Amino acid sequence: MKIIPIFIPHFGCPYRCIYCDQHKISGAVKAPTPREVKSTIERYLKTIPKNERVEAAFFGGTFTLLPEKLQQKYLKTVFPYVKNKKIAGIRMSTHPEAVTEKSIKLFKKMGGCLVELGVQSLDRDVLKKAKRAMNFNTIKNSGRVIKKSGLDLGVQVMLGLPGDTLEKSIETACKLVKLKPKTSRIYPAIVLKGTGLGELFKKGKYKPLSMEDAIEWSARVADVFEKGGVKVIRIGLHPSDDLNSKGSILAGPYHASFGEMARARQMRNKIINILGPKKIPNRSYIEIHAPKNLFNFISGHKGSEKKYLEDFYGVPVHLTGGPLAHHDLGWFKSVEVRYGARA
Repeated sequence: MKIIPIFIPHFGCPYRCIYCDQHKISGAVKAPTPREVKSTIERYLKTIPKNERVEAAFFGGTFTLLPEKLQQKYLKTVFPYVKNKKIAGIRMSTHPEAVTEKSIKLFKKMGGCLVELGVQSLDRDVLKKAKRAMNFNTIKNSGRVIKKSGLDLGVQVMLGLPGDTLEKSIETACKLVKLKPKTSRIYPAIVLKGTGLGELFKKGKYKPLSMEDAIEWSARVADVFEKGGVKVIRIGLHPSDDLNSKGSILAGPYHASFGEMARARQMRNKIINILGPKKIPNRSYIEIHAPKNLFNFISGHKGSEKKYLEDFYGVPVHLTGGPLAHHDLGWFKSVEVRYGARA
């Protein structure tokens, strides 16, 4: 499936959470006009195979707090593409407090298929420090309204905010799994210039996650979601020119390949879980039989995860290939791991 992203930075959002600067995250300086939305859709459709499922997505702002006339203009711009089946449906992201039956009804009527709620964390201390008003009941009620309308539910979480711990992030994921969302996104907190988090960082009052911790936390939280039947559709911020520009990111675990690095860590953890924490005597190598398109997840960024396994067990790791696999919730089931005996 392909997503056509349409960014509406800060538009409609009355909140300014401590970590947020949607202009830099999205690469968009101002909200697009309906004509620009149409141009974006046309440009993307030219590059996408006709047999591929395509959805348009309004990201970055709080869509349901836009003026109703503007919501309608945006949706009316996209709806003809839904009607002629060039686009299968529309997604949007919004604040849980901004979900109403009226707004969701309009969204569904105009081709909506999924609503993503920006949750970030369910820990009270973390939310307070992030200056983000939120409670679990609001999220549950919003999820109920969304699912009752026939739309799919998505959730977004952020790891490593002030006061956060791995245990708190896992607990947040466990609570969200109970709401039975269809999708989830996982973002490690990044310190951006011009944000409240940036000021805390400059004063030495906030330390972001290291790259190693961010990868491990993301892998662990992704495991929680996927074990609960929730598809993880994104790990890490999508690269943009503004994010990559000099000085935009003050600190934090940002990497263009972060998602792949977290997936590779999931794979490493699962392999260790199969083989156990200790080397087995009289075994000279580890053989991993997997679809060839999963080799990168096994090897890790620049071969780091494969090297870790070899150092951890003290034997070489051999990869053997099989049929290609689809990247779904059962992506690891097609991987076989075993020790090889000495000849």
